[in-house]
Amino acid sequence: MTKSNNPDLYFALNGAAPSFAIITTYYFQARHVPTNAVIFSYSYYQPDASEAAEVFAQYQDYGNLTAPANLGLQLTIGENTLVLSGVWYGPEQEFGG
Repeated sequence: MTKSNNPDLYFALNGAAPSFAIITTYYFQARHVPTNAVIFSYSYYQPDASEAAEVFAQYQDYGNLTAPANLGLQLTIGENTLVLSGVWYGPEQEFGG
């Protein structure tokens, strides 16, 4: 390793990047492919700032505290819109969207 052939690595290893890490081992566990997936999306147009903040806070709490493991969630905040979307990995009857 030299400064000219690996400048980013050289910079980090010389102490200039305190949050730099080199991963030497990576473990993962494969999961079975779900037999069914329900993709959903709900759009809110032109919410005021307090509504948008409330929706964001409740969606975040639900995702962190209550949502089942087979539910993937996403909240997109755009200009004058909130889009709540995600995917349910399971039977559609259990989704109840």
